[in-house]
Amino acid sequence: GIAALPRTATIRDRDRVSFLSVGKDVFNRLAAENPQILRHVAGRLGGQLKSLNSAIGVYTDALVALENETFDQSVFDKLNNPSAELVNFAETFRRMAEQIALRQRQREELAGAAAIQNGMLPDPMPADRAGRFELFAAMRPAREVGGDFYDAFFLDADRLVVTIGDVSGKGVPAALFMAVCQTTLRMTLRESTADIGGAIERANGLLEMENPASMFATFFGAIIDLRDGSLSYCNCGHNPPLIQRRDGTVETLPPGGIALGVISPAGCETRTARLETGDRLLFFTDGVTEAHDRRCDLFEDDRLRASVAAHSRLDARGLVEGVFEDVNVFAGDAPQHDDLTC
Repeated sequence: GIAALPRTATIRDRDRVSFLSVGKDVFNRLAAENPQILRHVAGRLGGQLKSLNSAIGVYTDALVALENETFDQSVFDKLNNPSAELVNFAETFRRMAEQIALRQRQREELAGAAAIQNGMLPDPMPADRAGRFELFAAMRPAREVGGDFYDAFFLDADRLVVTIGDVSGKGVPAALFMAVCQTTLRMTLRESTADIGGAIERANGLLEMENPASMFATFFGAIIDLRDGSLSYCNCGHNPPLIQRRDGTVETLPPGGIALGVISPAGCETRTARLETGDRLLFFTDGVTEAHDRRCDLFEDDRLRASVAAHSRLDARGLVEGVFEDVNVFAGDAPQHDDLTC
């Protein structure tokens, strides 16, 4: 060729045709005798360069738009007939841009789901004018949306409901089932007078009845009487909370029964305990004790108890944030695989 570059071409004939092959020497002689041939070739090359420059400009603008998340796929209307040199690149770029745009839409949808989920958690947490208790909660989801949930509200002036749960699965399905669990439990517990086991059993029946995906949730719920510190609670397959006594000793509440949404009736057993002045009750999900480091060693219950003991002089917020920090230090650069909630 004129540019001394290898070229390929494919021709498909629809009828009987004849081909004329013009070699380089013949072409050069014809061009010398007929300059209009060179003008024609230069014009074609100029047109190709103009088309190429235009395509490069479109791709450049599209890359900037992708980076700024303002990409509009109508830009491809300008590239419906790319030059032969850009056919493969144009198709590859189209697929790449469509995937990036799809991921951007998914991120926006997940951000909306996360906002809805956060809106279902109590904010601010309940407070008592008499200063009889201090309450703090935090959740760090492993993904954009999580499957952990917690709640706290007054039944009356002296009785406080505090709950925590962990839904099976990850991502959007878990977040949707979390919303269902949170709403159902909040409804049945608010209707409760004193029988927390009956309220949770009613919630379990509703969750098990309409559950085609066979999802379930571990759950711990307690009613705390602020007049005397008495505690009535149910544990439905959840990590048993820790009680740190005023003298620094750490106790574990007995483990419970079956998770919610599995079978009805679940046989929720109501148990009791008592908190004295200066005692602390720590609810948590298995994302804390099952956090792992690069060697796949788990944080486990012993490290959690040690963490609680180490932060015994901090307030409620300091305790929770201290536990989270200890989990982060232990995990190092290992990825977080489950939601953390305390």
